[in-house]
Amino acid sequence: DIVVTNPKNGQSATLKAAFSYTNPPASPTLSAIYPSSGSSNGGTRVVISGSGFQYGAVVSFGGPAPLYPLNGSGTLATTMAVSYSADPQVCGSGVPLPCIIATTPPFVAGATDVWVTNMNPATGLIDAGSGSAKLTAAYTFVSAPLISVVSPSSGSVSGGSQITITGKNFQSGATVLVCKQQPTPPVCTQATVVNPISSTSITAVMPANAAGTAAVSVVNPNEVQSNTLIFTYHP
Repeated sequence: DIVVTNPKNGQSATLKAAFSYTNPPASPTLSAIYPSSGSSNGGTRVVISGSGFQYGAVVSFGGPAPLYPLNGSGTLATTMAVSYSADPQVCGSGVPLPCIIATTPPFVAGATDVWVTNMNPATGLIDAGSGSAKLTAAYTFVSAPLISVVSPSSGSVSGGSQITITGKNFQSGATVLVCKQQPTPPVCTQATVVNPISSTSITAVMPANAAGTAAVSVVNPNEVQSNTLIFTYHP
């Protein structure tokens, strides 16, 4: 029953059997995350397997979702899909169903907890009744190279321009990729790295390329890639 009572005169009215309480949905459970590591710059596609996922469930790292009404301490990933599909191309071969597909956010390097929090699909709010679940220290963010400056930022289409890439987390043996943004998918070539490489600076000689802009990035020997900065080729 729902009863409304006026505070001044005490009069009330009752609506019989107007609201039904039900048991909250089961809390999610997590079994694994694939892959279990990726760049601290974020952008890694991950698949989380488990059970009890609602459509609209959110993924966070380091703590529960920082959304009303939980106001958790975690960093939200981009949840791309919650899937119960039996198609192995959706969740990936060998991944138990159901699964959540998400993209990692930028995060500090090291092992961290992975959280899944169900959202009420009818309201778009965190479903406090269903709650959250976590995998302890299940995902490792690997220190990624980070480019802050490419100097000079332009050069001749014939190549041969020597550039200095300034940033951090560069490793010995790193390569420099130069990717034309058109056509799609981009076509990438390697610049010639001038050794030695320091952790904060790389010198490289740019390859020849067509006029226009190209994206410059650094790839460490562990295949973790940096952000990109633009180099402009001119005739």
